[in-house]
Amino acid sequence: MYNNILVPMNGSERSRPALKFALYIAKKFSAKIIALCVYDDRLPSRVSEEAAKECKRNNVRYAIATVRGTPAREIAKYANKNADLVVMGERGKITKEVIKNVAKPLIVVKEKREIKKLLAAYDGSKCAKKALAHASELCRHLKAELTILHVFGVLGDYLTAEKVLFKAWYPLRKKHAIKALIEQGNAFEKIMKHAKNYDLIAIGARGHSKLKDIVFGSTAEKVMKLAACPVLILN
Repeated sequence: MYNNILVPMNGSERSRPALKFALYIAKKFSAKIIALCVYDDRLPSRVSEEAAKECKRNNVRYAIATVRGTPAREIAKYANKNADLVVMGERGKITKEVIKNVAKPLIVVKEKREIKKLLAAYDGSKCAKKALAHASELCRHLKAELTILHVFGVLGDYLTAEKVLFKAWYPLRKKHAIKALIEQGNAFEKIMKHAKNYDLIAIGARGHSKLKDIVFGSTAEKVMKLAACPVLILN
C-alpha cells in the first residue's frame, strides 16, 4: 500500500509527532521514510540529522531530501512525484496549501497513535469516496475497525441519507470489521462528537458544495485543526 512515506521536516516541535507516526506506519508496511527539508537560505543540518537518527533507531529505511524554495509548493511538488503518502504536522497555512495541491493521501498528525479504530466521515462526494476507499484498505492491512459516519443536514431526508450510507457500507462489509453511523445536524459538530473514540479520522478535502470547492473544504479544515487524533485527508 505504501512504499515511500514523505515527512516534511522543519525542526519544529510539530514535526516530531509526525515523524514518530510515519515511523509507525513505515514499520507496518515495510516502507521507506523520505525526510524532506525545504529551506530558503540556510539548510538546517540538525533537522536531517534528527530524522536520520530516528529512522536508524527504529530500523526503518530512509532517505534525506533537501529542496530550496517555498515550503508548501515544494512539499506538494515532491510528494506528487515521489511519495505514496505524506505525513506532516499541522502547520497552518503551509498544511492548507499542501492539501490543496497534493494528489497523494496526507495525514496531519498532532500526536502519534496506534490505529485500532478509524472513523471515515462520508457525504457521498468524490473526495469522500476516495477517503473511504483508502481508509478501508488501511484498516484491512492494519486489522483495524472502521466506522463510516454519514451526517445529513437539518432539512435532509433520513431515508435518503440511509441509502447513501448503505451504498457506502455494503461493498466493504466483508473486507474487515465495519460499523455504520448516521447523524443529523452540523457535519463538523457530529464528527467531533465521535472523534474522541477513534485513533484516526479519514475525510475528503472537499464536499459537494461548489462554493466550498474554491478553498480547502471548511468541515475538513476545522476537523484537521481541532481533532486530537491524526486526520487522513484525500483530494
